[in-house]
Amino acid sequence: MQKNKKAKIAVLATFFWPVSGDVHDYPYNIARMLKEAKQDFEVLTPNVWPDGRKIKSMEEKHNGILIKRFPVYAGITWFTKLWFPEFENVSIIHCCGGYRHPHMFIAFLKRGKAKFMLSPFFPMHPRKNPFLKLAVWVIDNTIGKYVISHSDCCFAETKQEAKWLKKLGARKVVMLPNSLPDEAFKRGNAAAFRKKYGIKGKMLFSLGRQVPIKNFEEIISIMPKLDATLVIGGEKTQYTEKCNKLAEKLGMERNIIWPGFMNQQQKTDAYSACDIYLCSSIRESLGTTVLEAMAQSKPVIATNAGGIPEVVPDKFCLYKQGNKKELLEKISKLLEDKKLASKIAEKGKRKALQFRFEITKKTYLKTINELN
Repeated sequence: MQKNKKAKIAVLATFFWPVSGDVHDYPYNIARMLKEAKQDFEVLTPNVWPDGRKIKSMEEKHNGILIKRFPVYAGITWFTKLWFPEFENVSIIHCCGGYRHPHMFIAFLKRGKAKFMLSPFFPMHPRKNPFLKLAVWVIDNTIGKYVISHSDCCFAETKQEAKWLKKLGARKVVMLPNSLPDEAFKRGNAAAFRKKYGIKGKMLFSLGRQVPIKNFEEIISIMPKLDATLVIGGEKTQYTEKCNKLAEKLGMERNIIWPGFMNQQQKTDAYSACDIYLCSSIRESLGTTVLEAMAQSKPVIATNAGGIPEVVPDKFCLYKQGNKKELLEKISKLLEDKKLASKIAEKGKRKALQFRFEITKKTYLKTINELN
């Protein structure tokens, strides 16, 4: 391990603290691993929130993690920003997410003798715009393919992603899914959460960045046929307003609770309080919230999209995105059949234990040591 400590690592993150969610959790977990290994490292990230709001501090420490922020010159999408990372005397550059983003290509071109590692977060967001589809195809078959095939290591969260990376010529592929901290397995305070929001009876829970890709409307649309309260966590955005309008139109506004941003403890309490966790996303690279719910021994129902099929404990947990009838039937079945719900919850807890932080940490540090 002494050899590993000599390397200086730059971790590039599309977003980082105080932004939260999957795009933050993965690089944050990477930073935690490096910190605990007493590695010399820094996190490079843009100085904005996804909605374009500026983060004033350009350099600071968060839980002992050095964060360097860089100005954004253009917002291509809510997720894709134009910014120019700067680093010097680094031995390894690890780009977490941001595949097809300008900063990844810039870092790759400026890497010098530094080893380059990439976590693409496949599959990417689906594009309806024909010009964007064309741009994606061009990137994947030119410079994107070149970066992947010339990276010293590519990390895959799922078998599906690993297969895609190998198809594009990746030299080395290591399985490194997002991980769950020990806190995720500690039983949350269900009673306190229910009391705070006045929830009685059945509770459904969904959590995620309040953007269209999360597709909360699909769950809201079937609420009139369910005798339950729906809680949707995550920082509120314009998309939240759209969802609220749908709830009002269906007369369900009193049956839906929007707690807003939730920290780790609040999330854990909500998972513990719910009867079923729902993930209606159109796209997920892995489905970390599904894993978090499983860690709290809760049955889950999620879309058959991205890496989610590799995460859920049972095929029953999957439904085809857009099939509201199937979603409704599966929710109703779990609410009625306690034995089935308990069985799926137990299998889910065992599956979630495979994603513990300490397990992925060993894999990551071993990979870094081998690159030095």
